[in-house]
Amino acid sequence: LPLYNRGNVVLIGDAAHATTPTLGQGGCQALEDAEVLAQFLTTTNIGVIDAIERYAQHRQDRVHTMVLKARERTATIYPKTPEMWEGTKKWYDDLLNNKDIGQLILDGIAHNLNQGPWPPRSRL
Repeated sequence: LPLYNRGNVVLIGDAAHATTPTLGQGGCQALEDAEVLAQFLTTTNIGVIDAIERYAQHRQDRVHTMVLKARERTATIYPKTPEMWEGTKKWYDDLLNNKDIGQLILDGIAHNLNQGPWPPRSRL
């Protein structure tokens, strides 16, 4: 969605940025949304609408990135054409045969954790 809020109404979680289940990030992003929104609401001295607008601006880049990553993983796991199966087969072969894949997965998880939801992005 281009906007998560209008006035004093705000969407969080899947209502704002539904994703495929392939990364297991739907619930994680909803919890991050709740934490960020609560933080902005409890620290505002301007008003609720300002806090909601700051929340929406803050979350947009992170959740957009997660939605796109989930779509890419979905395309890898569930190819739409016979030609795409080669990429899927390679991905599964790497999971089975690459002795370093466990560390790569852990590095990816650590990267996601380090990306958010805090500290606030520079646009704040």
